[in-house]
Amino acid sequence: MACAGGEMSADARTVVAVAGASLIGLFVALELRSRGRDVVVLERRAAPPRRSSMPAPVPLEQAEQRDMRAWLDRHQVYPSGSDVGLDADGVDADGLWHALVERALVAGVRIVWERRVLGVHVVDGAATAVRTDAGETAADAVVVAAGAEAVGITPALGLQLPVIPEHSAWMRLADLPGSAGWRTRAPSDVTERNGVHLACVWCDGDGSGLVGAYRSFGAAGDRRDALARAFLVGAAGRIAPEATVGGAPTWRLHAHTSADHLPVVGVAPRASGVVLALPHGPFGNARAVDIARRACDAVTSAVTSAVTIRDHPWSLARFPQAATGGRMEAAR
Repeated sequence: MACAGGEMSADARTVVAVAGASLIGLFVALELRSRGRDVVVLERRAAPPRRSSMPAPVPLEQAEQRDMRAWLDRHQVYPSGSDVGLDADGVDADGLWHALVERALVAGVRIVWERRVLGVHVVDGAATAVRTDAGETAADAVVVAAGAEAVGITPALGLQLPVIPEHSAWMRLADLPGSAGWRTRAPSDVTERNGVHLACVWCDGDGSGLVGAYRSFGAAGDRRDALARAFLVGAAGRIAPEATVGGAPTWRLHAHTSADHLPVVGVAPRASGVVLALPHGPFGNARAVDIARRACDAVTSAVTSAVTIRDHPWSLARFPQAATGGRMEAAR
């Protein structure tokens, strides 16, 4: 129920709509269910897409690996972690996503497929429903976790996110020894953990695999392919020197990244009950546990959302519009 001034009591936010069945969206949904909220996830894709033929890595530092393993154990997603290749180097994002979908359904999360979120219905400064291509879905709070799709949702809330598209380049490997899994350990000149550059190798376990890089090569067409090929061959030589690199680079478009390559987690300044939970950048999903917890805190705790979330480096407050409610200035 609404309180004086259009603010909604945190305890009243029992029905939460999550825009986007992304990795972050599913982490948020399960976290909210564990806190006693009814959750509906709205996803534009058909249910559910088959596993990708190209692995998508979530590289993990050791602390991130421990946090994710503990979270997955607590929510009974993967008690052992082995099915998604969870180890100190990373996790198979595609396998993890399918596991989260299955667990969310068992936990009572309602997932509505083929439902594109267009915006949020706000009355007296508070969210009351999500607008979709099939009508409105009533909700006491809304978490925008739609990745690249968020740029089509946030403008109606007076938010303009400074985002740019992030691509990764891949090449096939042969003669690659070892069991299935990620190899993301590399010298500092190959792996720069600043949200811009990352080189990694995926091993299929049968002698084949992939070498990939997350970075901007600053070119287009044949020139971009040549730069990517040279970088990938060098990265493979350092990470998996036994392997043979072949074929042409294949490009994959990922969710948009913020201009400063940090996640965006915060409360929309013009709409009580609307929370952003966007990983933004190649390392964002590695922080899924922390992003989900902070986003859920923003939904369930008025004190946390007003203080902790606002003051955190990932908050919208780092952008001018969070304080003014106006158009976001360039952040690059």
